Amino acid sequence: MKSFWHSFRYVAGNIFLLLVILGAYLLAELWDDFELGRSFSREDLSYPIIITDRHGEEIHRIFGAENREWVDLDDISNQLKTATIAAEDQRFYRHFGIDFIGIGRAVVNNLKSQGLREGASTLTQQIARKVYLSDEKTFQRKFREMAIAFGMESKLNKDEILEIYLNTVPYGPRINGVKLASQIYFQTKPSDLTMAQSIVLAALPKDPIRLSRQSSIGDWLGSCSELHNSQMQPCSPFDSVSYQSGRVEQLLMQVAEVEAWTDVKTQKIWAEMASIELGKIEQRWANDDFQHWQFFVRDYLKSKNFSFSDYPKGLVIQTSLDAQLQQKVYEYFRSGKTAELFEKHNADNFSLIVLDHQNRSPLVWIGSKYFWNENISGQVDMLRSRRQVGSTIKPFIYAGAVERGYEPPTLLSDTPIAFRSTPYRVNNYDGRFWGRMSMSTALNWSRNIPAVKALYLAGGEKKLRGYLDQVFGFDINQRYRKHSFGWSLALGAVPLRLMDLANAYATLATAQKEPICPILNIRDPQGKSIPNPCENQIPKHLNPKTSFFVTEILSNPKKRSGAWNALLTPKEYPNLAVKTGTASKRVGGRLFPSDNVVAGSSPSISAVLWAGNTDGRALNEGALALGSIGPLWRDAMKITLDQYPDKYAAFTLPSDLENDVIKYRGEWASRGYRDKENPELYAKEVFDYGSWLNNPNYTAPIVQEVPEEVSTPADGWNANNVRESQFSRNTSLIDRNRVRDHVLSRRSRW
Repeated sequence: MKSFWHSFRYVAGNIFLLLVILGAYLLAELWDDFELGRSFSREDLSYPIIITDRHGEEIHRIFGAENREWVDLDDISNQLKTATIAAEDQRFYRHFGIDFIGIGRAVVNNLKSQGLREGASTLTQQIARKVYLSDEKTFQRKFREMAIAFGMESKLNKDEILEIYLNTVPYGPRINGVKLASQIYFQTKPSDLTMAQSIVLAALPKDPIRLSRQSSIGDWLGSCSELHNSQMQPCSPFDSVSYQSGRVEQLLMQVAEVEAWTDVKTQKIWAEMASIELGKIEQRWANDDFQHWQFFVRDYLKSKNFSFSDYPKGLVIQTSLDAQLQQKVYEYFRSGKTAELFEKHNADNFSLIVLDHQNRSPLVWIGSKYFWNENISGQVDMLRSRRQVGSTIKPFIYAGAVERGYEPPTLLSDTPIAFRSTPYRVNNYDGRFWGRMSMSTALNWSRNIPAVKALYLAGGEKKLRGYLDQVFGFDINQRYRKHSFGWSLALGAVPLRLMDLANAYATLATAQKEPICPILNIRDPQGKSIPNPCENQIPKHLNPKTSFFVTEILSNPKKRSGAWNALLTPKEYPNLAVKTGTASKRVGGRLFPSDNVVAGSSPSISAVLWAGNTDGRALNEGALALGSIGPLWRDAMKITLDQYPDKYAAFTLPSDLENDVIKYRGEWASRGYRDKENPELYAKEVFDYGSWLNNPNYTAPIVQEVPEEVSTPADGWNANNVRESQFSRNTSLIDRNRVRDHVLSRRSRW
């Protein structure tokens, strides 16, 4: 007997020693986790980046694994508190973060099931796991969870812990916290949740992803046996003994027992629950119609070295977009207009940007017809893609010529021209040649040959590229440093980003160059302002005379045909400076349109509309921008200006040009060499701005011959590389067969 007690003490002592060592080891290992729990703060939680439109309407939110908005416990309904405690931790107010009774029950159930099916985690343990740990089911994680929970309970009171839980628990995929869940599922505030709604929310955390996808709560309910159903008897937990309750009904009965409800009240809430339809999740914080915009905003901020990781508490980014206006434009295009584009012209995609000249802020940013449509590569943002823009580049070619002293009445000859360096010949789309015309007429009627000549008057390709990049921000030299476009630059052969084209038209309209800025302001969740990366952008100024000449040519309805005006400008807003362009590609030896573009502006707003195929497939023959998308651009501008009537006005003459009559170099500018038989072609002209503005057919009178020394051609324009046929002013009447010899392989259309 003595030997037995001696052995017992020896074994018990060793076991005790092992337990002490194990306890000390666990204490050492878990002490840091205990301290981690004691140091818990809301600062440890991550919050979303919320992107709104200019009026504060949320259009997107950026978050990692969690997406939440905080709400105080006093602003949460008591019904939800009761339902949550009944569902997750019935002894919440009686333990210290660890429920040993629940652990014992879980151990028994796990032994029976031969697996780790239950964890008996309290609300505090769930917070610890959600904030600091993973969902991995291991004993090590469980011990750490308990240590952190015990640390939290030693610092925080129960109401503080319940508030934290209700603001961190997942209620669906990327829906964390009761505030967001209430908004998304029920379009209400947490303080206004009914008992039925509260029970539904309390049931979600056990299986948030699967349950949230079953938007009809009727699908969550239990069922009766097949035998019961065959007897055509009512099937509910109150009418049938064979009824197998679902989790949400089990929770209902638990709450009914705790609150001591009557059977009538319990049945009423059950019926209310069964009729609930959860709100759709996916459209709440990631509206597809603003996907291209939010990606642009994020990339813009990244380019400014603005990192979201520096703001773990979250941000509210108010952008310049007008969500209501964009939705109106989308509704218009989707009302059948884009279907017509495809059926008539084989164009399956479109994009549109509307740019407010104040701070260069986009009001509308539509990158594609449908973001998720893979058949049209809808995720490609066409506003940031490079496309050939056809004749919409011509106003900037003429602006370059105006900068070098060639003003609107300068005469250009629309006659065949060829270059010895290329086998191709420049031609107009209609195959005709109109002879002598003023520069303003040439731009108004989008004649190709005068545009090519204006390119050389502007200094030739090299100088013009530098001018276009510096003044209008086209970025041609950096993007195509080793590529030479030659005369085709004047016809839109260089691929440009449509957003840059819109900004260039804004620069032309305002005589002021500024970068596009999508941000109005940035605030933290408490409303404190964060420095806006758009601030301190110093604008660069364009010659106001150049700006006015070109916009006046494009906007004066007196200088355009009535049919043209009807296609491109709303009756209520006739003075819009607008230009169309169609790029072409060769298919099987024939030319077909590939990209249609309409670009234009008022003094305060610019817009560019593109239609075509993302993959570059050709459009149907004859699908020109003027007829195919001109009316769409017109109507989009009307929708915009109806909402922003203060953005419309006629272009006005700069004050330093008012009542000005000057003499200028008005050569017969299509000649790069002197025509001794026609010396009058090198005469100065008196240019009366007032007469030009009021008379669409104004031609300045010739007053004196120009001395030979001032008739030097522009750089890059000389008799050695240019040959012209000596057609008369009525060249358009010559035989079409003769003209056909001058057809060009690449043509720009209007």
